[in-house]
Amino acid sequence: MELGNIYNVDYETIRTRLVKNNIPIRRSSNYSLQEVEIRKFLDENNIEHITNSYDIIPYELDIYIPKYKFAIEHNGNFFHSSFSKESEKLLRNKHLNKTLECNNLGISLFHIRGDQWQNRKDIIKSMILNKCGLSKRIYARKCEIQHINKNVAMEFIEENHIQGTLKSSKYNIGLIYENELVSLISIGNPRYNKNYDLELLRSVTKKNLIVVGGFSKLIKYFRSINNESLVSYCDRQYSTGISYYKAGFILHHISQIGYCYTDKRYNIYHRTEFMKSKLKHKLEIFDENLSESENMYNNGYRKMFDCGEIVFELPKL
Repeated sequence: MELGNIYNVDYETIRTRLVKNNIPIRRSSNYSLQEVEIRKFLDENNIEHITNSYDIIPYELDIYIPKYKFAIEHNGNFFHSSFSKESEKLLRNKHLNKTLECNNLGISLFHIRGDQWQNRKDIIKSMILNKCGLSKRIYARKCEIQHINKNVAMEFIEENHIQGTLKSSKYNIGLIYENELVSLISIGNPRYNKNYDLELLRSVTKKNLIVVGGFSKLIKYFRSINNESLVSYCDRQYSTGISYYKAGFILHHISQIGYCYTDKRYNIYHRTEFMKSKLKHKLEIFDENLSESENMYNNGYRKMFDCGEIVFELPKL
């Protein structure tokens, strides 16, 4: 039986109460395996950190790196997902609240889902080193700009971006350093907001590398060849969007919390795959009188909430 299930209380709430009342916690061997791997990676790179602290913000921080004002939250797919309408109420704002509390103190909080650590570990390790300024640095002024073949661009994005590639790009513009592709922006038709001409779909840099000024240089070049309006979505789980401001983007708004679904094997599904209109043909158990979420829960799926997105725009000149 899931911890807290019979009381409709999530694991984080129970653990918080136990810690505050000095009650020892006995964890299962599987619970923090990935978190231990993350800590080991930090140790291997001599990154001093604090673990499981309640002294920084009103919530527990899995990992805090004071030197860089950088924190890491490991969101295991099971303990960080809701399984009912009641548990959903408890978990909906959890990740966002931690992010906001950290941001208020000038701390950047980086969320890692369990499936991401399992499937894209090398990319996450690179992102952590980048956040700590420990990756190799080169300068955009020493790079040449080139239009990149779509297939090459897709492969580069898949190898280096935490969210993987997209197939809908129209422009793929990269930075070349010593005959090697080191950074890339991919631009295509807008997926969600048709009020814009184009959408910045991906911005990605080669693993274990920082290209100083790279994003700004690529956006400046794109602006020189195309004056259409541009929208982009910055995931608050990974970034505060500073590079967008430096590149000349304007804040449009901050979106509400979003979500995805996960199953018993911890596969991740975008919520648009399970809109209610599609469920009748996808689920074994379906009740037209129930909501999308209720139908998904009845079929063993769980819901994971994010922190929302920062929506930026680059209007026409």
